[in-house]
Amino acid sequence: MSRDRGFTLVELMIVIAILGVLGAIAIPAYQHYVSNARTAEAKANLETIRLLEEQFYADQKTYVETDPALGTADVAAKLPGFEPGKDTDPAWAADPFHKLYYTYKVEPGAAGIATTFTATATLKTDATVKFTINEQNDKNW
Repeated sequence: MSRDRGFTLVELMIVIAILGVLGAIAIPAYQHYVSNARTAEAKANLETIRLLEEQFYADQKTYVETDPALGTADVAAKLPGFEPGKDTDPAWAADPFHKLYYTYKVEPGAAGIATTFTATATLKTDATVKFTINEQNDKNW
């Protein structure tokens, strides 16, 4: 008795259904993981900005202010220890592991007084997503 080797249509449909269920579970979980990783970037970089600002204040008795129009590049220029990623380097621009998902700025406190500051991270793809930290370590996240 000879039997042709292969899979029946029913067996193939079962495999496709199983793969569909696995995909329906795995894809949202992966997207949540990626979102959490991007949020961690913002929080870690804001903590770094705050610590560098405190170091600067201890030496200069004033906080660093940055130009919001220049964004992250200005923060990195005025706070030399702030190295959030190689986003502006053309050699790294296409590498997703070095891409910055947030822009950073540091604003002075009330009435431009440089004895207070607020650092802000804004998601590049959705400007409504923001995280902030200030000189008192008050966090908005």
